[in-house]
Amino acid sequence: MADRVIVVCSSCSAKLALPDESKLGKKIRCPKCSEVFVAEAAKVGGSKSSAPTKSAKPKPKKSDEDEFNFDDSEMEDSSEQDEEESRPVRAKAGAKKGAKGTGKSKSSGGNMPIMIGGSVALVVLLGVGGYFLFGRGGAEPAPAPVQPVAQAAVAPPAAAPVADSPADKILSLKWLPAETEGIVHLKVGELFDAPLLKSLTSNPQVQGPLQMMQQMSGLTPSDIESVTLATRDFSNFMMPGMQMAQPPGAPGGAPGFGPPGAGGPPPGFGGPPSQFGPPGAGGGMKQPAVFVVVKTKKPTDPQKLTDLLVQSAPKPEMAKVEDRNGKKYVSLQDGLMPPMAVYFVDASTAIAGNAADVIAAIDRGETSTPRAEFRALDPSPQILFAVAGKPVTSATQNIPPAPPTAPPAVVELLNAAKQSLTAASFGVSIKGGFELQTGMVFSQSGNLSKVQGSVDLFLSEVKPKLEAARSTTPPLVTELLEMLITNLKVTEQGTAIKIATNIPDSAQQKLEQLPLILAGAALTGGNPLQSLLAGTPLGAAQGAAAQQRQKNNLKMIGLAMHNYHDTFKTFPAASSVDASGKSLLSWRVHLLPYLDQAPLYKQFKLDEPWDSDHNKTLIDKMPAVFGDADDPSGAALGQTRFVVPFGTGLAFEGTTGLGVRDFADGTSNTINAVEVAADAAVTWTQPDDLAFDSNEPHAKLQDARNGGFLALMADGAVRFVADSVMPDTLKALFTRKGGEPVGNF
Repeated sequence: MADRVIVVCSSCSAKLALPDESKLGKKIRCPKCSEVFVAEAAKVGGSKSSAPTKSAKPKPKKSDEDEFNFDDSEMEDSSEQDEEESRPVRAKAGAKKGAKGTGKSKSSGGNMPIMIGGSVALVVLLGVGGYFLFGRGGAEPAPAPVQPVAQAAVAPPAAAPVADSPADKILSLKWLPAETEGIVHLKVGELFDAPLLKSLTSNPQVQGPLQMMQQMSGLTPSDIESVTLATRDFSNFMMPGMQMAQPPGAPGGAPGFGPPGAGGPPPGFGGPPSQFGPPGAGGGMKQPAVFVVVKTKKPTDPQKLTDLLVQSAPKPEMAKVEDRNGKKYVSLQDGLMPPMAVYFVDASTAIAGNAADVIAAIDRGETSTPRAEFRALDPSPQILFAVAGKPVTSATQNIPPAPPTAPPAVVELLNAAKQSLTAASFGVSIKGGFELQTGMVFSQSGNLSKVQGSVDLFLSEVKPKLEAARSTTPPLVTELLEMLITNLKVTEQGTAIKIATNIPDSAQQKLEQLPLILAGAALTGGNPLQSLLAGTPLGAAQGAAAQQRQKNNLKMIGLAMHNYHDTFKTFPAASSVDASGKSLLSWRVHLLPYLDQAPLYKQFKLDEPWDSDHNKTLIDKMPAVFGDADDPSGAALGQTRFVVPFGTGLAFEGTTGLGVRDFADGTSNTINAVEVAADAAVTWTQPDDLAFDSNEPHAKLQDARNGGFLALMADGAVRFVADSVMPDTLKALFTRKGGEPVGNF
């Protein structure tokens, strides 16, 4: 029997047993840390050290003392590599002679059905298709993949070994691009099997697609361990930029709109070139780059799923099996979006995303250096949202100063967030009950008392409100809220702080009754939580979140107006009119094609008024962009708070739209639309807007938001205008050619 050889990994110091000395001097991959190193060691049993030798490729032979299941299939075959390095031309030739076809790689080509062809379960659970999961392109270029084959096996510069954190494996952090800013992690199998969700997952409408998925891929949602989605551009992931395709129009445009004979856009919709398509092709929603890692509990058949994906492509050229250094992956492209790719790491792991990202991951393997902030997170929630880096620092810098009356604990926490908050997360776990947790990662420790103080303050304000609301709140709601309050805890581990609470599994039957109770409260106009949160820090946070959503909606409306202007050389008129000058439909209706709502726009009869028998049926189809973040139930009634100022000298005047040239005061100094107070909301299709009164400039605007209102400027910017703004300043903001000076506001 040949003497065994012990080698030591230069990265993690793990001792590995080799069957003989033929591997000395060759590059091998450590099965513990996955780093590549050159095997150099003395032979066990007293034999002298053997100098590195070059020999023919040995037959695989398993070591009887391999504690890490180390075998030849996990080695970087140095003899074959040396041969390739001496013949770079053959390395490039690849498929002809240099490509390995032995089938020893665990990641022989293939595709994960959850990603594309067989992702019915994720479609049901996430509400998105495979291409949406992949992000339909990228908001920023993906890192260029390593090209020379010979470099793929070169060991990276030596670095101090870092022990894996629980998050590394659970969240698949070492597969993600190093620049990742945001993560969404789903433990699909656990969620699908949660007792509390059985009534949903056993629904026949859900079971039908899932049975089809199982027939095609051999997988059920219970077989899926997890899905991790990551993005390098979190802000674009949460609020994708919009570049709308321009709708074709008949000569003269929509009735009563645009200058006479303006006509519709030219072929290709006349808009700016799409980021994802050929010039003039129009755009649609611009989506950020998303990298996806899927893990399954049940092993899959990569070849079968690869064939399924390739065969299901509408055209053969849209899905092809490609080779990358002997590793097979599926390339997906349709000529409009950037190329996508799917790669099977093994029978239970797949990665997908932009082709460049996937190829880079194939080259580096599971060796990416995760963000320290993500490694510090608690990865246990079944649903986890996490963000780190630039989005967090940008948000903390925009935190307004605490008011003079703010409690010291709140002031300390706000200051700590501004100075050292680097990551934030929110997690949910569901079984018979559920657990909620919020995580914060700081650049330095010692923030537990600040967070605990703010939580104690919140509880001290909520508990009396809960008692006061007991007589008007359903008993079950009160009982569940008391559980959440009682079980709320704050813990610290290193620089990470977690705030968690739960409703135990024993309360499952009570939780199953909750949707019916809340639905009844909504129908009667009640909100059991609103009175409890009013005036509390959480209530203030909810108000800030609602204001941000409304601000985003106004931004989209502003962009749509400018896309409309690009087409017709004017903004829309306040309403379309018939031959007699009677108002028909609001500007909001005529913006629909520029808000990705062309199908809805086509349902309107444009030559009929908003309240005609036909057009009235479309009121309850109001798009979310016109909705009210403070009262989502208003969408069902078709009520909106977004209106335009109408009157002489304002942004909207007369029966035709105005162009940028008509804003003598400058588009950045003129209000184009506003959010009015809730009691001034109007039906979204109705030509009903803000009749501005210069004698009462604040009318219908006060308290639209907490202490002011949101205004969309004619240049597309969204500003918050305080109620305290001087009347003369407000009048100057509303006029487009008054020549008045506009001070600070």
